[in-house]
Amino acid sequence: MSFRIVIIFSFFTVLISSKRLCTPTILETENATWVLGSGGSNRIPGILMQIIRRLNQGCSLKEAIVSPRFHTNLDIDGQLKEILAEQLSESDESLLRLEYPTIDFKIFNALNLYFGGVHMVAMERGELKGFGDPRRNGFCLYSY
Repeated sequence: MSFRIVIIFSFFTVLISSKRLCTPTILETENATWVLGSGGSNRIPGILMQIIRRLNQGCSLKEAIVSPRFHTNLDIDGQLKEILAEQLSESDESLLRLEYPTIDFKIFNALNLYFGGVHMVAMERGELKGFGDPRRNGFCLYSY
């Protein structure tokens, strides 16, 4: 599935205040329009891209939003410093630790608000859908 980004308000950040950021996003495909976003921090753009990738792979709104997420932090020289991940399997964690033995890891065993609260509405093939991120107790009044 190919899609085009209609608008991402300053893809990396829209300053809401001196410490809060958001990235409202609208995407269009041949059969769907998705509107998604989250308030948060510098983690949000990468997390939105993880969700967009899952949607592009054919996941439902719910599957895309509740799937485990990850985030990486870089040091001042742009080198990988830390990996943070949700619900990482023991085998995946072991592989990452072998691949990056000097990197700090933080693994969250459950969905965690640290990875944002992405809420989404969509028009897919003429049907209105929505889903709110359980990380932020999100809900949708009209849902599929």
